[in-house]
Amino acid sequence: MDKFLLARQRHARLAKAGLFVPGAAAGAAALGGANYYKDAYAFDGKGIESIIRRSNPGIPPETIEAYRRHILTWAQHYKLPPLLVAAVIHVESRFREDSYYLGNAGPMQVNITVHKERLKRMGIAIEDLRTIEQGVHAGCSVLIECILGSGGDYVRALTWYNGAMNPHYAASVLAMYAYGKGAAARP
Repeated sequence: MDKFLLARQRHARLAKAGLFVPGAAAGAAALGGANYYKDAYAFDGKGIESIIRRSNPGIPPETIEAYRRHILTWAQHYKLPPLLVAAVIHVESRFREDSYYLGNAGPMQVNITVHKERLKRMGIAIEDLRTIEQGVHAGCSVLIECILGSGGDYVRALTWYNGAMNPHYAASVLAMYAYGKGAAARP
């Protein structure tokens, strides 16, 4: 059965029970449909620092630079909007590269069980996920697969990336993405 169909069915059950506020759709509408194929972005890195500082105000400048550099490198490699990658990291780990929770590791919280074969193919050891470079690399690999598999729809892609566990996940990521775009637009 289609993973997206399962997510939609789960969201419908949550909505019927009054537990799901369809904020993800509202977040997508605020971004003009939030579609990968319609999204215009640049690899200049503007806005990334704003997202990092909002997520984790005490982060040292050298760590900010490392995140900025690796986000730009891997986003460009996978043709992803850098601000979307930064927004995912914000929601997943608040820019704490050594983050680990329920089998998910690193700044983008890549699931070590689900993506075991992917990590092996990429030559990334599980313990290396907890570094900025390899954590962002693996997370971007998963994220682009979700985006392409969803036909470019960010809400569906982010729901898939999250494993459809949290109905508010996509809305949270898209809200931070919009914040980053606003910060990037400021002089």
